Amino acid sequence: MLGIDEINESTKSGFADGQVLAQQSGKIIGQPGALKTYTNLSQLNLTAAVTAKELFDALPDGSLFVAHEDSITDKPISYFTLVITRWNDWHGMAMAYAIEDASLVFSMGIASSSGGLSGNWRRQTGNDYQAGDSFTITNGVFNGFITAANTLMRFCIPLYKPVAASSVTVSGVGKIRQNGNYLLGTGTGAYPSIDSMVSAAEIQEGCLFVELAGEFTGGENNGTASFATNSLTITFS
Repeated sequence: MLGIDEINESTKSGFADGQVLAQQSGKIIGQPGALKTYTNLSQLNLTAAVTAKELFDALPDGSLFVAHEDSITDKPISYFTLVITRWNDWHGMAMAYAIEDASLVFSMGIASSSGGLSGNWRRQTGNDYQAGDSFTITNGVFNGFITAANTLMRFCIPLYKPVAASSVTVSGVGKIRQNGNYLLGTGTGAYPSIDSMVSAAEIQEGCLFVELAGEFTGGENNGTASFATNSLTITFS
């Protein structure tokens, strides 16, 4: 592979920092604007965060912007890597990748009528829970607590994907244990249905909040407790 000092001066002078040199037919070739990568707003003479559309407009043709989500004001989610590619006014896109697993969560395409980015982030399907999606937990234990004079149990079910749906239902069976005692179900019996006991099921950031209503006789009010299940179905709508 040729080092940078082995490239002739006329080729080097045509490139700015971050551009790519390509090899073709045994020669190192390239031209200004082949691929310029920007990583901060100051390189584009921007002094403050702008919208993704405005950032796209500030990019020269044939360039790429890669940076933290604080570069834009119209954040689709928190904590993501921003990638904006611009070939020209009519070809390009913006992409928001989740930091924790590098999955593409949101994207923005070109406005069909005027060129430039549309300004509308679109959530990518398959990376979140949509209305109509459901899943069943076949072996789970969730910690919570007993409250309201031993008549309510509250706990959370962690979620590993964002939720695009507006509501959720929880159905299935379970047992509640506290301090070595069973407040719902028994040690050897079947798991009782909780369908009629679910008094609240709410979508929260990163989890589902669940509240069960019943007479949890013998429990410690405001004490921690565990909910165990071998079949619990979560349905989004």
